[in-house]
Amino acid sequence: MNHDADVALTVKTVMAALQQNQTQVATGMGMSQSGLNRKMVGKSKWNVQDLFALSAFWGCTPADLLRGPTLALTAIIGKAPRQRERVGAA
Repeated sequence: MNHDADVALTVKTVMAALQQNQTQVATGMGMSQSGLNRKMVGKSKWNVQDLFALSAFWGCTPADLLRGPTLALTAIIGKAPRQRERVGAA
């Protein structure tokens, strides 16, 4: 079982469903697009901080992102849309 690949698949699926690109998601996470891309292709590992940043950006819990694409989307799509800015930005 490869957790990094599982998280990457979930992130790719959610990004596609929300019609977001890597630049938008990376900005929302407070990281560079190249840093997110390294995680997406398996050159860099996902960490707990990444999951918290993604969950804050998408309005779900970190656990939702670990449950796979279908359950993550169910949790995220059910949330009201909000302004998606960099995590921690005022």
